[in-house]
Amino acid sequence: GGFGNCVVIRHNNGLETVYAHFSRLKVKPDQVVKAGDIIGLGGATGNARGTHLHFEIRFKGVPVNPKYVISFKDKKLHYSQLEFKRTRYGWAAFPPNTEEYIAEKGDTLHGVAKRFGLSLTKLSKANGISQWTKLRPGQKIVLGG
Repeated sequence: GGFGNCVVIRHNNGLETVYAHFSRLKVKPDQVVKAGDIIGLGGATGNARGTHLHFEIRFKGVPVNPKYVISFKDKKLHYSQLEFKRTRYGWAAFPPNTEEYIAEKGDTLHGVAKRFGLSLTKLSKANGISQWTKLRPGQKIVLGG
C-alpha cells in the first residue's frame, strides 16, 4: 500500500510505533525486537517521493503526535510516563498530573486545548485571556482551574 515495506512494533502498553518505506525489512512477523535492533533499510517504497523514513506513534490504533512523546533534538523521551486521554479529537498524550503547559513557537490556545482534550472556553477563562490571544513561546498556560 501507501507505506510500502512497513514495520509495526506493538509495545506492551497499548502503544504502537510504525516505520515505513523501507527498501528491505530486517525483521520477520511476530519477531520480538529491542531498542537498537535494526528493523529495516532506508528506502522509498510505497507512496514515497524520495528516500525517507515514515514514523508514527499510535495508541490503540489512533495516531499521537510524536513531538509530544519524543524530543528529536535531544534524542530521548520527554517523559518516562505518559497519560492518554480520549478526546473528541482522538487521544491526547501528556505527563501525569499535568497542571500547566509552557507554550512553544507556533502554539495556539485552540491547539493546546485540543492536545489536552480541554474546552477552549474553559482554558481561556482559566488563563484570563481571549480564545484568540496569540501565545508567546515560554508563556505558561494553566490547564485546570
